[in-house]
Amino acid sequence: EYAELRTRMVTAVPPLPTQAATGAPVAGEEPGGDTGILESGATLRAQVEGDAKSAWSGEAFVSRTEVVDAIINIVLTHAWQNSQYIPGSCELATVLLFAISTGGCGNVLEAEADTFWCFSQFMAEVQDTVNADAGLADQVRRTHDLLRDYDLPLAELVRRTHDL
Repeated sequence: EYAELRTRMVTAVPPLPTQAATGAPVAGEEPGGDTGILESGATLRAQVEGDAKSAWSGEAFVSRTEVVDAIINIVLTHAWQNSQYIPGSCELATVLLFAISTGGCGNVLEAEADTFWCFSQFMAEVQDTVNADAGLADQVRRTHDLLRDYDLPLAELVRRTHDL
């Protein structure tokens, strides 16, 4: 079941084209060379790849290409399936993959599917908290917008004081 979800996600959000020498995404090119791919898919992949590459930076476990690829696949598949990406979630996926692959000594590819299901269950359990935090941030922004319309100097003071 995970393999099917992952395949559908890769089709919908293909890997970014890379420059051979650096491995960096090619600026201005559509992902996968397809002009029909939505920019949001490319943006999502770029965010997840950046997040995955910064998770556990410098650790031997994440220096392995198959580990980073598995983390990206787990988080992207979950984000694609749920239409929501939560920045920083690659840290959790990394911890779970490390544990499930017996400290990185086991087969990472075999552990990927189990990690996905554990990750998905955990994210489902914290979804209300994440949504509440996002809702609160939206409410703060709307309140600030109203304050700005009503009293611009006060709104600017609040923004400077609280980094809005």
